[in-house]
Amino acid sequence: CARCHGESGKGKGDADSLILYPHLNLLTSPMVRGGDRAAVRRRIREGNGPMPGFARRLDALEVERIVDFTLQLGRDTKTAKESP
Repeated sequence: CARCHGESGKGKGDADSLILYPHLNLLTSPMVRGGDRAAVRRRIREGNGPMPGFARRLDALEVERIVDFTLQLGRDTKTAKESP
């Protein structure tokens, strides 16, 4: 995941990469920010556009752990913005 999304989920690459693929930054992804567990799971399993699917490489528990981690990134971002 970190290869494209970076260690913190903010995306990896130059500014042009983030313009072409804005959801390299998971913190700005609508499905992550909205906490859409089913959509995040589907994206990890099936992929979309340049992101490959991982259904053949990861078992169900591994996918769920990645979903948990990804959604936690979105919650951490909301909490940080709400803190004074």
